[in-house]
Amino acid sequence: MISNLIQRDAFLKPDLDCELSPDRVGLRGRYYLVYLCTLIFLAQIPGCTPGEPKGGIRLERASGRLLYQGKPLPFHQILLLPVEGPAAIGLANEDGNFAMGTHQIEDGAVSGTHRAAIVYVGDPELDPSQHGPVSGYVPPPPALIRIPKKYGDAKISGVIVEIPIGGSDQIIIDLE
Repeated sequence: MISNLIQRDAFLKPDLDCELSPDRVGLRGRYYLVYLCTLIFLAQIPGCTPGEPKGGIRLERASGRLLYQGKPLPFHQILLLPVEGPAAIGLANEDGNFAMGTHQIEDGAVSGTHRAAIVYVGDPELDPSQHGPVSGYVPPPPALIRIPKKYGDAKISGVIVEIPIGGSDQIIIDLE
């Protein structure tokens, strides 16, 4: 019996030494190092740290008025394509007033220079079922003010919009 205990004790002792062996500590240390590096890496990705704006970018308020030859341009969609960052979209109401949104309606746009495209989309308050089948495409009623087709393409429209740092509620987009 005592010899069995001595053999069992001798058998367990190497396991205890193995737990503290440099190889085991090194492996545990490597896992800890990989875990720590992963946390540091994830903290550097935009949007992964607390307090960062959604998507890791700062959005500025961007609203104003859309005009054509000095008159309000109602029910036109505005697409802003920045040099760097996500696009923003807005819809001019019946008075030509708009507010831009990037991730959500009217949450703003990135600051900087933007190329713009403007297209007529119709009054969003109209019920499409009154104008045609609900399941199919229903074109909007004719625009009250027709603008040249070039404004529908940001590459050729020639419309440049500046969103300042800090944002603005006084952006005027006047098409000629």
